[in-house]
Amino acid sequence: MRKFESRFADWSYLKDMAGKPDYTRIQKVLAKEKPHQYTLFEFFLHPALYELLSGEKITKDMPDYRLKELQMKAYANAGYDYITFHACPITFPTAAKEQKKPFP
Repeated sequence: MRKFESRFADWSYLKDMAGKPDYTRIQKVLAKEKPHQYTLFEFFLHPALYELLSGEKITKDMPDYRLKELQMKAYANAGYDYITFHACPITFPTAAKEQKKPFP
C-alpha cells in the first residue's frame, strides 16, 4: 500500500486524476471477458464530498431532482461512469438483533 501523501487530499490533484467514463469495462464484463482494470464502486459519498466534487452547495430545501443532478455532476467529476440512486422509498422494518460475542 502506498504511503499517504497530503496531495491525495488536495482537490486539484484529485481532479487531475479523474478520468473520463470508460464504458468498455462493463462491455467486457457483459461479454464474459476480463476488463483492463477493476471498477471501483461507491454506494454513496459523504455530503461534503458531493459538494466539493460538484462545486455546488447542498441545501435542506433542495428538490430531489436537483440533488440527483448535483450527485451526477459529483460522480462525473470524480471519474465515475455511474451514479447510485434508490428507485423507490420502500423499506422493510427490521427487528433489533442481539449482538453475539466475537470469536476468542
